[in-house]
This record gives sequence, structure tokens and C-alpha cells, in this order.
Amino acid sequence: MARRPVAASVAVLLAAALALAVGTSAPASARPAKPKVTWSWNGSTWQSSGRPPACPSPLISSPVNLATAESRLLPGQFRGGADPMTDFKSHGGFGFPVGSGGVVTVTAPADGTLVKASRYLEGTGPELQYSLFVVMPCGYLYKFDHIATLGPALRGLDDQLPAAMQDDSRTTALARPIPVRKGAVLGATVGLAKQANYFIDFGLYDLRRLNSAARTNAEFRSQMAPAKEFAYYGVCFFELLPGAQAAQASALPLRGSESASYYCS
Repeated sequence: MARRPVAASVAVLLAAALALAVGTSAPASARPAKPKVTWSWNGSTWQSSGRPPACPSPLISSPVNLATAESRLLPGQFRGGADPMTDFKSHGGFGFPVGSGGVVTVTAPADGTLVKASRYLEGTGPELQYSLFVVMPCGYLYKFDHIATLGPALRGLDDQLPAAMQDDSRTTALARPIPVRKGAVLGATVGLAKQANYFIDFGLYDLRRLNSAARTNAEFRSQMAPAKEFAYYGVCFFELLPGAQAAQASALPLRGSESASYYCS
């Protein structure tokens, strides 16, 4: 049997090692590209790593099938008290009928990157809940809370999160951020089944500029300073949905009696 030249053998081994190092499970063109622009909170304001790309138009689509929702929550409200850190809700959301059993498909409303998340236990049950924070390169962030079961787009997320603890919803920055595509299924069930309370929180934040309340309302700006990371940047996402969806969402009755909002007119 003819011997392979030593130099050729070494070259083959090096090529194989390099292939293993970079991974060969999918061609480069099939792997999600890392975002060219990232956003981070520096303790005072949101900053981008470079010039943001233009935002898509429409900016977002509804993260749930609005025909299945029975109510909505407005973002930018105090609910339950006056503590800016615990009672001010920069997010809104949607409620669903008891008959739904919480089976609600939650989809990504826009392309982005999941950068942090939490899983925790809530209620006397207790029941597992997830919160998700997704950043869009153009300078928006959207968040979910009270997803009860993750969708297929987030397989492997549990591997990056600590064990769920009772009433401990602190977020974890992901060592391996997860790209998500618009329409990807992020959640399969929502809310608290043991309480037959089916809802999901959803918030949208324009990281590029202070919102109107923070710019024009000195009392709001002062009171919300401890929670400014999100309170200063939240927007009325109902107004940014595509026309038909915006009308459909706005026609939903309010969940609860609170109707005043710093974000929504």
C-alpha cells in the first residue's frame, strides 16, 4: 500500500481540526448573522455600538392572534400602588378567556436578538413563568412576561438560565444571545393555569430617544427616575401596529378599571 506523504497527512489533519473548531453542522450562509449594531444600558441611557439601520415598516405586528384575545392592558400605567419600581408598568398586554386554557401562540413581532430572560415560579402552585427581552438593531426593544411554555424557536434557552425560584424574576444576560425572526413561535401557553388567569405582558421601548412623558412631564421624569431604564422609553405599542391590527387591538375592552396612561392617548 502506498504511503501518504507526511506533509499531506498533516495538512489533512489540520483541515479536519479547523472544520471541527468552526463547526460543520450548517453552511455559513444558513447560520443566523450576528447583529452589526447592539444596544446596551450604561446606567443612565441606552447606547448603540454603531449607526443603527433603518427600522422596518410596519415596525411590528401583533404578537398574538387578536381574534383570540378578550381584553388589553395599556402600557404606561400605575397598577396597584405608586412605587415606580414595582407598581408602574411600562408594558401593556392582552387577556384571554378562561375557555382558552391559556393555549396561545406567541410570535416574535419583529426580527431581533433575545439578549436576556428569566424563568421563575409564581403563585401558590407554584407555576413556571418566563420573561423575554428582545432587541431590534434599529433601536427598539420588546419584552414579554408570563409565557408559561416556550415555543420551538427558543429550544435550549433553559440551558442558559438558572433554576427557577419562587417570585424571583431577576433576568439573566444570555452568554449566547438567540437571534429570532419575525413570526417565530416564542411561546405556546401563557398565564397562570391554576388560577385560570390567562394573560401575557408585552411592552415596546424606543431606545433611541426619551418618550413624550419623560421629555415633557417634569413630575413624571422625577418620580420615574429610579425606573428610567424602561419607564423613560416605553411607547404605546397599540399605535404602532399595522392599521387593521391597531384598530382591532384598540377595540378590545380594557382589562381592569384603570384607563389612564402616560403613553397612550
